[in-house]
Amino acid sequence: MSLAQKYRKSREQHRFIRLKTRHPDGDNYDGVVTDIKRRFIVLREARDFEFDGLIVLPKKIIKGYRDGPFEACYNEILRKNRRLGDAKSPHWLASCNTISDVIGQLHRRDIWPAVVILTGDGCDWEFFIGPILRATNKGFNILPYDANGTWKPEHEIEYDEILRLEFDSRYVNAFNAFMRAKGR
Repeated sequence: MSLAQKYRKSREQHRFIRLKTRHPDGDNYDGVVTDIKRRFIVLREARDFEFDGLIVLPKKIIKGYRDGPFEACYNEILRKNRRLGDAKSPHWLASCNTISDVIGQLHRRDIWPAVVILTGDGCDWEFFIGPILRATNKGFNILPYDANGTWKPEHEIEYDEILRLEFDSRYVNAFNAFMRAKGR
């Protein structure tokens, strides 16, 4: 089955899937596909049999999937616990056709994302989290902070560098709330 068919199956049947990526560390993402766009998909991430944040993955970084016995068992547990109804996206995301549109909506709504970008010819990666300061057609500027809760200098990110865009997860929401209260 092709990746496109797996995306549709996951979205239409609310089926759990593991997506394998070209992340230099071999990261995989587990969840249910909620939106399929021309160049990206949106995954409601699942951890410990509960849904967490939304992850936007450019299709070019997805190299495969796993949809076997482990995922079938995970689906059964989610169904048994009546958690599949939690696998959805905010309504505004449906109108986003590009990652630029997603960034623009996050900026307008003052939603601070976490972003992983590829660097060094795709051999390395960097993680940023914080408010979007401005967005253009080519990229956006973010005011990141580090794992110590220290503000860092503004950083410009081009859309084609993005490996993963995450928002509305427990980690992102909790850390952002802390940094908002702390102030800049």
